Amino acid sequence: MPAPTYPTVPDQWKSPFGPYRQAPVESGGEWWYVNPFTTEAPWALEEPEVSTPEGFAEIFGPAPDSNDFHEETNPSLAFRIAKTAYEQDLKYFVRAGVPEFVSPYLLELTQQTTEAWGMGRASFYEGRYGWMAYFGDVPLPHYESVSIHTLVNTPHLIVAKYQSDMVSNGYVIPVIDRHPFTPPHLFGDVDQS
Repeated sequence: MPAPTYPTVPDQWKSPFGPYRQAPVESGGEWWYVNPFTTEAPWALEEPEVSTPEGFAEIFGPAPDSNDFHEETNPSLAFRIAKTAYEQDLKYFVRAGVPEFVSPYLLELTQQTTEAWGMGRASFYEGRYGWMAYFGDVPLPHYESVSIHTLVNTPHLIVAKYQSDMVSNGYVIPVIDRHPFTPPHLFGDVDQS
């Protein structure tokens, strides 16, 4: 919650004799209460309103809310991790959409493959590591393929990696839904003799 500010204060409350200090014009010019427990320039700590670029919210959803992490073992840590990941995605986000170098035919085959194996349809965006595929409907949070090139050229390997990650995170994949590329020893119910 931001500290209360005032457009004017009585002269005796103004710095250097009073506890109120005026912010520079570029920071709003309001009067801020300053004490030994606050910084000398509290207006500089205010986080600016960050607008999200077009397409970002459709892919990544809203910013994490700390109230959504009460079920976690360490809610504070889980929230900070989610918030940091969200801010990094926002910082390096370039644009959403499908890159022009991907064949529509291959793209549709890829989407059908990931849908058939329970990953849903991918959303695509350009970010820090180039063009990426994002699967927002999977139980694993923030699941991305290595790149759109890897997803389009080897979709079954991505499905196998996804299933391996699911098992590693404690999810159970029924025998009928296991991809043949997923290593059988991960499931633990396969006789390895």
